[in-house]
Amino acid sequence: MSKQYNGLFADFYDLIQNECYELPAYISFLESYGHKVLELGSGTGRLTIPLAKAGAKITGLDLNDDMITICRGKISNDIEQNIKLIKGDMTDFNLNDKFDLVIAPCNVINHLISLEEISKMLACVKQHLNGNGRLIIDNSIPRMEEMVKSNGKPEVYDFRNTEKNTVIKDYFQANYDFVSGLEYDHIKLEEYAHGTLIRSEEIVETAAFYFPRELRYVLMKNGYRIEKEIGSLKKRTPLTKDSREMVFICSMK
Repeated sequence: MSKQYNGLFADFYDLIQNECYELPAYISFLESYGHKVLELGSGTGRLTIPLAKAGAKITGLDLNDDMITICRGKISNDIEQNIKLIKGDMTDFNLNDKFDLVIAPCNVINHLISLEEISKMLACVKQHLNGNGRLIIDNSIPRMEEMVKSNGKPEVYDFRNTEKNTVIKDYFQANYDFVSGLEYDHIKLEEYAHGTLIRSEEIVETAAFYFPRELRYVLMKNGYRIEKEIGSLKKRTPLTKDSREMVFICSMK
């Protein structure tokens, strides 16, 4: 599980993860299943904060101090009572609490690099769901053709931080192990102010990529019942062979 989202990487994550197209779907989940929510990998609050504004009583669990600090700095007084932020590992946590919903949004399980780690996460979740609670996992389906084309090729992107009036250059190279289902990312970030380099950080990170059949297997093996499969939260369409997203709504057996 990644421990790398600190410093410049935390700021960069907050800059690029600023859209929340799935929010209407998650608000509907609140209405269907309950407003007490545990979010795994809450990050800088992209989903946490708008859900709190929609009436959720939400606990955000994240492993990275700087991500939590950024999130806390964005919480306004009117929703402060609706949000609790906790540093923790989603494969090993005990909050002594129960929730209507536990959500693992935005590819967060890709930080778990084996089905064994996902099983550990599912065991923890089971201890934190109330009797009628639901687990929702939202993940992209791997785009194999694009992955093959980009495998091992360096890419460079520029992102402008309008608040700080700086530019962040993102040097990114992904190498895929298609046998093991692993992605090895070499990432270097450089932040420039008026053409002058002011910060630079570099990491090598390992992530996993999963397919629907794998997630169905590990969910059922760990005692969950898949109630619904969605192929697009934005369009609310079912999961099919043409879907680019896989969302599993699960209850305990």
